[in-house]
Amino acid sequence: MKAEQLQICRPQQEHLPAFALPALFEDLSDGVILAGPDRRIRWVNPALTRIFGYTLQDLLGKETRMLYADEAAFHEQRKIRFNPESSTTSHRYEVSYRRKNGRVFASQTTASPVRNAEGGVDGYLAIIKDMSEQHAYEALLRQLYAISSCSEMSGSGKIRAILRLGLERFGTSTAIVSWIQGSTYTVMLSESDVHEVPPGTAFDLGDTYCVHTLQAEGPLAFHQAGSSRISGHPCYAMFRLETYIGVPHIVGGKRFGTLNFTCLEDRDPFPEADLELIRFFAAWVALELNVQNTINRLAEDARTDPLTGCLTRRAWFEAAKEAAADDGPHALVLLDLDDFKSVNDTLGHPAGDDVLRQCGRLFQAHCRRGDAAGRVGGEEFALLLRGTSLQDGVAAAERLRAEIAGTRFEAGVQTTDMAASFGVARLMPGECVDKAYRNADEALYAAKRNGRNQVSSAVDTSDKGEGGGSGPG
Repeated sequence: MKAEQLQICRPQQEHLPAFALPALFEDLSDGVILAGPDRRIRWVNPALTRIFGYTLQDLLGKETRMLYADEAAFHEQRKIRFNPESSTTSHRYEVSYRRKNGRVFASQTTASPVRNAEGGVDGYLAIIKDMSEQHAYEALLRQLYAISSCSEMSGSGKIRAILRLGLERFGTSTAIVSWIQGSTYTVMLSESDVHEVPPGTAFDLGDTYCVHTLQAEGPLAFHQAGSSRISGHPCYAMFRLETYIGVPHIVGGKRFGTLNFTCLEDRDPFPEADLELIRFFAAWVALELNVQNTINRLAEDARTDPLTGCLTRRAWFEAAKEAAADDGPHALVLLDLDDFKSVNDTLGHPAGDDVLRQCGRLFQAHCRRGDAAGRVGGEEFALLLRGTSLQDGVAAAERLRAEIAGTRFEAGVQTTDMAASFGVARLMPGECVDKAYRNADEALYAAKRNGRNQVSSAVDTSDKGEGGGSGPG
């Protein structure tokens, strides 16, 4: 090919060394084409044949019109640039070309006339940069941004949409976001044209291709697994996945698992750009996971009292309203720490906070599954005991009162005794939570008036002799 190229160059450029064009452009990654004044192709570099898919023999002597996606653009370029009357010495412009396989791509073309010693035009030199990948990246970035900023999509919906883009890009049929702990590979989310793997499905890490990805600590791809070094891998034996591209992904600054795309069919080797691109996809998936973790954490923080770990007042009332929609009865228990102000006044507020923390842990420990403990005031707490009658709620409150009275609470560098007064009321299905709460509150203040450190219940004759579930032990 070089000899032929040299022979083509020589008649038109006697004033240049015969090796000038091949030496300058042969290793350039952009396509380079030399055409005569008639715009017939006289020489191209190897990159141009790769970009367009033609051989050198396909191109030599042919008009450059065969490269254009639109013949009108070919004639337009003649009028603007490729004619002896054009005064411009160099042009940079965008135009669409067509590959041999029919696919159209965008380019950035830099063209210049080749002049002889007398200043006449002996031909035209053009450097063609394939912009299809760059445009694809830009389009992909726009799509990813649109997904991440869509307020109508859930977090998992956004991740699924990102995975769908990856399936299209890599030409695969299944995408999986995994969570890896030790030697356990767990499917967190999948998207597939064939068969979605249910979330929570677990595999031994060694039975997945991703074990190699973790060992590589970066992107890894196989386009013909059955003919590669992993042909004997258990994953190939079980699923016959010929194509795989995967990468570890990081969530919250720590390795979380992997992102991978697979299919049963083999394909051409993945270009180097795809190995970088899958890092890009993993970063967007990790971004959504981080956002969702942050949202969940903020939501949990909004529901949880930071000092005691109990529900906030609002969150506790929401739990009570949910209970009112279920079968009952349920018991509401309000309690107030007796003489708590004296702890703050004599031992200091940090010591008082220590007592509240311990009380929060104690109340949560007495809750069964479905029950709820909330901090509804400074030193006032509320318990929702599901499926519990008024009688059993009183018994549960009495056990808790005795435990508080028998505990020495840490208060800074000292310890202190505490006592609490309790009010108990029942909550029936469909009943107004506010009404039941007021009943419990009235019973609580009755306990305060009657000497404190005791349990009082709201008057409810219909509950006498009632059975029901037992309170927490």
